[in-house]
Amino acid sequence: MFYAVHKDERYYSYWSQIKILLRHKYKIKDAGIWYDYLDLLKYFNKDIRNPKIILPKNLKKAHNEYVVKKQKRIDQQNAEREVKRQENERLRAEAETALRNIKAEVFKNFSLKNDRLIIVPLIDDDDVKEEGRILKHCVHTNNYHKKSGIL
Repeated sequence: MFYAVHKDERYYSYWSQIKILLRHKYKIKDAGIWYDYLDLLKYFNKDIRNPKIILPKNLKKAHNEYVVKKQKRIDQQNAEREVKRQENERLRAEAETALRNIKAEVFKNFSLKNDRLIIVPLIDDDDVKEEGRILKHCVHTNNYHKKSGIL
């Protein structure tokens, strides 16, 4: 058991728990599972100085219960994060559509002219694509027109 407890680098951080284990003559077959169990207890803010908590009657069963509990929490957090991401994406798309509509309305009849030159704004995506095709540059391909702060 001594080798099993010391072969894992985590024994430095769990030295107090190892002393409790030795004091209670607790037998473990796999120190790795016990260390994982202690990590799980820390994750759930359990008292890892309490022998009743860190020395379960059935280590494997207790370990597996906490693994399932942690996985459920992680899955829930991922689901919440995905909902937030989708909501942010929806809001961004709505804002982009609103800005596009405002731009189209404001710049609809706008142009600068002199005797040799006419300058008109590019209102929508197709205008930018057409300009890139005619002038043979990458303004549309590299999405420069979609960067923030670009009218």
